[in-house]
Amino acid sequence: MPRTCTICCHPKIEDINKAIIEGNSIRDIAKQFRLNSSSVDRHKKNHLPTLLVKAEDARKESLCL
Repeated sequence: MPRTCTICCHPKIEDINKAIIEGNSIRDIAKQFRLNSSSVDRHKKNHLPTLLVKAEDARKESLCL
């Protein structure tokens, strides 16, 4: 059974995602939120693209209303 992403379950996920999107270094993000840098990197590679696609779809949908 795959492990749950510690970033996706983190109470400050929005702040973490924002920091990733803004281009902050993985190491700095991990240090700021007391996380493992490999967890942040894995979240960036595996989960953030899906979130960004969903956000873009929602943005486009709101423009059509």
